[in-house]
Amino acid sequence: MPGPEVALEGAYIVLVGSFNPAIFHPQWFARQNVTISEQEAENASNVIMLPDLTTFHTEHLTVQVTTDHFQVGTTHVPAYELVRDLAVGAFRVLRHTPIRMLGVNRNVHFNTGTRDLWHAVGHHVAPKEVWAPILENPGTRSLTIEGTRPDGLRGAIRVKLEPSARIDPGVFLDINDHFETEGGDQASQGDWGTQLVDTLEAQWAVCHERSTRIISHISQVIWSLRTDHE
Repeated sequence: MPGPEVALEGAYIVLVGSFNPAIFHPQWFARQNVTISEQEAENASNVIMLPDLTTFHTEHLTVQVTTDHFQVGTTHVPAYELVRDLAVGAFRVLRHTPIRMLGVNRNVHFNTGTRDLWHAVGHHVAPKEVWAPILENPGTRSLTIEGTRPDGLRGAIRVKLEPSARIDPGVFLDINDHFETEGGDQASQGDWGTQLVDTLEAQWAVCHERSTRIISHISQVIWSLRTDHE
């Protein structure tokens, strides 16, 4: 079934825990043979190294680390596997890093083509009748739906839909496959990082397939509204 144009898309992994940003220089990844080559490390751009922040870009990856978040992502579809490889590789080396939460994420920006269809999407996912008596000209700014995990692991599946800030008129869809450490506060800190890196490695393909189904479903929902709003 055809669907609206996917104008932009990306994938990213977020880890929540306790990190030392100063470790994560591009050259560190190269020295540890973690995804980034020596040449890529030398050519890294927008490198910022501060006590509480490291960020840099390679040709296809963006890395940002604060004291409580580690994020690696890409907007280059063929590099999606590199996102996983970098996160897994880094924390196999730093296996004692305490990590409490993991997010495997994808997002897309759909070009709706017309503003009428753009409005129709908002009205369809968040009907305005309930708001019309108390708000003037109500509109959908952001909608987040959460589902339980189908695999019995701790966490949730969260899907966010909102107007795109990059494409006009466009719709932004963000999918967060969220995991937490098994055992919660009872898990030993030494196990936290290993637990979630194991989860990332085992669940990556499943998360990717699930996000693909969600993207396809929302695409079809948008497209189904097209005939009445062209």
